[in-house]
Amino acid sequence: MNMVSQHIDSFLQLWNAEMLRSVDMFLGEKPELSYAEAAAVHDDDLTNYLWWKQVIEGTGKFAVWTGAPEPAWVALGGNDEADRGAAKQTYLDIVRQAYEGLVGSINARVAKPVSSGPGGAESLASVSSLLIWEISIKLKGQALPKLLLALDKTAVEAIRLTLDPESEDSQTPGPSAGGTSAMLERLMQIELPLAVALGQAVLPIHEVLKMTPGSLIELNRTVDDYVDLVVHGTVVARGEIVSVKGNYGVRIKQIISREDRMALRASQGRSIS
Repeated sequence: MNMVSQHIDSFLQLWNAEMLRSVDMFLGEKPELSYAEAAAVHDDDLTNYLWWKQVIEGTGKFAVWTGAPEPAWVALGGNDEADRGAAKQTYLDIVRQAYEGLVGSINARVAKPVSSGPGGAESLASVSSLLIWEISIKLKGQALPKLLLALDKTAVEAIRLTLDPESEDSQTPGPSAGGTSAMLERLMQIELPLAVALGQAVLPIHEVLKMTPGSLIELNRTVDDYVDLVVHGTVVARGEIVSVKGNYGVRIKQIISREDRMALRASQGRSIS
């Protein structure tokens, strides 16, 4: 396998892992996923697919398309036969989350960060300039119709520039020994407590003592404001509250930079003192 093929394969492995994680998060079921280069695909084959186009921007900029035939997106959307619209939205949320996770996974291994550009449902008219892979999915032991993942041929070089740690633009040296990589792998498995902060309020003691079931507390945020995701007292991201199959969830909208996190931590320390 040449270097370019290795970079594409690494990209597909990351996408595969994040799609698996996203399906598990939304449905509570861990699917089996695998990918293989597609045989001949013609434009006429695309008519019954629901497509999502995602732009990824970093050292290079490229687009990725994910297509699902209706039986597949209905199953991944929760098999909501009574409300196809709800099933479709759930499927699109799964794909959106998978790409957000993909960007995070890429950023964990490269010197120059990438970001999610525009993403959304968008028809794919032609496959003439695309490289296509089939995504096999087995959910609850049942094989679903295969998804398609397509890359513009110009994306190959962009992915190489994004993932290659020896890129001439990269100034961050890779691990000097296998032990460093193993240590990093162990660190990546550490679990951290993640809390969601809706807002804050300051109350005098006498009001706290008067609280009873049914009491209302007004927080310092409006219903349209993002909530904070907090790890060990430090805000790491902000997002919006969503419903995921009857459970609360948070869709990440902003990642806080290291400098902003340090500033928030310093201000929290001053307020406590």
